[in-house]
Amino acid sequence: MHMVFFSIELNKLPWRGGKVVTISPQYISQTCPQCDHVSSGNRKTQQVFRCIVCGYTENADLVAAMNILAAGHAVSACGEMVQSDRSIKQKPARVAA
Repeated sequence: MHMVFFSIELNKLPWRGGKVVTISPQYISQTCPQCDHVSSGNRKTQQVFRCIVCGYTENADLVAAMNILAAGHAVSACGEMVQSDRSIKQKPARVAA
């Protein structure tokens, strides 16, 4: 049922002026949104993200959402596909927590 709903909404996007941006899911949940450090040690539990370099701590799902948003903005701003979860043309702006 979820895919049917998604397909219907996807077909409505051009009519509503929207678009779907695809990003690489690699390391999204392991990347610190403050210092960009990537490590599996940043996410030792399912619920808590804590950067081993700068100490930034937040809910792990919120961190992943912030990283997805930043990667999507980078794709939109640069007009390119993201290959290693970051734009190669421009570093995405930080998202305030």
